[in-house]
Amino acid sequence: HNNLRETLSHFIISFFSPLFFVSIGLNVNFIENFDLKLVAVIFIFASISKMVAVHIGACLAGINSKKAFLISIILNAR
Repeated sequence: HNNLRETLSHFIISFFSPLFFVSIGLNVNFIENFDLKLVAVIFIFASISKMVAVHIGACLAGINSKKAFLISIILNAR
C-alpha cells in the first residue's frame, strides 16, 4: 500500500509538474515584458563573475596571471 502510494505520487509529480511550468510559460509574453537594461546587466554580471571564478581557479592551479586571464576569456565564450 505504501509502495503504491509512493509510485503514484512520483508519477503525479513527474507528469503534472512539467505541465504546470509549461502552462505558466505559455501565458508569459516575453516580447511585452522584455527589458534590455535588465538583460544587459544580467549578461555582464554573469560574464564577469564567470571570468573571475575561472581566473581564480587557474591561478590556484599554478597558472600565471596572463594565461589565467586568457583561459577565463576562452571559457566565458562557452
